[in-house]
Order: sequence, then structure tokens, then C-alpha cells
Amino acid sequence: MTKAKIKQVIKDDRQLSIFDDSGSSLDDEQFSILEQCLKLFDREAAAKKAVNNAQTALDKAVFSQYAKLTEDEIKTLVVDDKWHGTLEAAITAEIERVTQQLANRVKLLEERYAEPLPQLEEEVEVLARRVEDHLQQMGLSAS
Repeated sequence: MTKAKIKQVIKDDRQLSIFDDSGSSLDDEQFSILEQCLKLFDREAAAKKAVNNAQTALDKAVFSQYAKLTEDEIKTLVVDDKWHGTLEAAITAEIERVTQQLANRVKLLEERYAEPLPQLEEEVEVLARRVEDHLQQMGLSAS
């Protein structure tokens, strides 16, 4: 329901009651609810206007303050207040990314070199002997 729609309903009802002796199609309670809605719409509009006026006054006060700032204050506002948090977050994210990459690389190397070389060489010798034994059993020579 909009303000215009409510006004139209009230207007139509009043016009209907002028031509019809039976009176209004709206009862007193419905009419008072519609009137209350209109008042609430008016209060909402006034509140929005007050907010806009306050925002405009704040903007003017801020803009007038800009001219009074020194170069050091401007640097503080721009670098410390505006960029510092963003830069700190970006640096932290980059450090975390690099740390994660290093951790993944260390884990990969740990898995790759989990068995020491002498142990691997011993396994290769055992498997080579088994292959040689199988070849001899088949009548073939490995050399």
C-alpha cells in the first residue's frame, strides 16, 4: 500500500458517499487506520528529509575541514587510517600464502625422502636377486 493508493481509496470513498445516501463503504475503524497510515507516511518522509539534511550538513562540515588540514594530517589520514589496514591485510595474506606453500613443499619432500637411501638400495638389491632367480628358473640368464 502506498500513500497515493491510500489517498485514492479515501477520495473514492468520499465521492461515493456524496452520491450514495447509504454512506461510506469504509467503517470508522478502517477510515482511522487509513488516516493513521497517511500520518505514518508523512512522518517517514519527514524523517528521510531530516536524515538528508543532516547528511548534507555533515558533508559540508567535512569539506570545510579539508581546507584546514596540514600536509602531515593529510598523510596520517591517507596512509595510516586508510591504507595501513589494507596494506597490513595484504601483507599478512601474502605471508600466509607463502607459508602454506613452504609447508606443502616440506610435506612433499618429507614423503619423497621418508625412506633413507641405504634402505632403498637394499630393497633394490633384494628385488634384483629375486628377478635373477626367476630368470634362472625359467632358463634364462640375467647377465
